[in-house]
Amino acid sequence: MRLVFACLISLSAVPGIAMPQSAAQIRLTTPDGDLSITGTFLGLEGEAYRLETAAGIFTIPMADVTCEGPACPALSEVLVYANAKLGQPITLKGNNLMISGTLRAFENQIYVIETKIGEMRVPASGILCKGAGCPFGIEVPASHLPRASIAKPRS
Repeated sequence: MRLVFACLISLSAVPGIAMPQSAAQIRLTTPDGDLSITGTFLGLEGEAYRLETAAGIFTIPMADVTCEGPACPALSEVLVYANAKLGQPITLKGNNLMISGTLRAFENQIYVIETKIGEMRVPASGILCKGAGCPFGIEVPASHLPRASIAKPRS
């Protein structure tokens, strides 16, 4: 995480690389205030902010930063999906996406589906689920969400 922030801070000092200011701009800052990143808010993906910067698109866990700016989502309540029925058929639909298969897992707001071509992982944000295995959405106070965990690379 610190390496990503450090790289972006270094890029922001390079002449010719500038982010246009707009209403969709947000600033994400680490709790200690040492590192921050500014960019265009693209939306939430599970429990993470999606942010477009001069260096590319980043997904940053909400639990690792605070959000400042007019485009920051109100997190007093967050729609969370629960009670998925594993082993049941589902069809996921989104922008230019339609996947059918068997629901194998639903963790951290990500569908894990077994399809004819193998296992697929699809973030729940912006996806419509149809079928017997679909979880249903409930609003939960943001303070009750678990802190995001960061997966360590395998050796």
